[in-house]
Amino acid sequence: MAEKFVKKATSEKFAVGLKYKTPDLLAGETVIGVTVGISPEGLTVVGDPQISADGREVSQMISGGNSGVNYEVLFKVTTSVGHIYNRPGKDSVLVKVV
Repeated sequence: MAEKFVKKATSEKFAVGLKYKTPDLLAGETVIGVTVGISPEGLTVVGDPQISADGREVSQMISGGNSGVNYEVLFKVTTSVGHIYNRPGKDSVLVKVV
């Protein structure tokens, strides 16, 4: 999984997320749990993180943020076989607020 990058205006609200595939997920393995952390403070999460119906994608609705600041939205996922992924730069989305 490679880090994803998005630009966002302070007034925008939308979901960011990641899609897991081989080799991160084995055949038949799915994401069963997810939490989200944001660094630095200032970008707001809206609601709970979501897992797609097929268990291979995670997302989080975000809003706000301060112009000129880069935020890392870090996903911590647990899979059906007990793997836990929480790798900065790999399980994260870089949000540049403009």
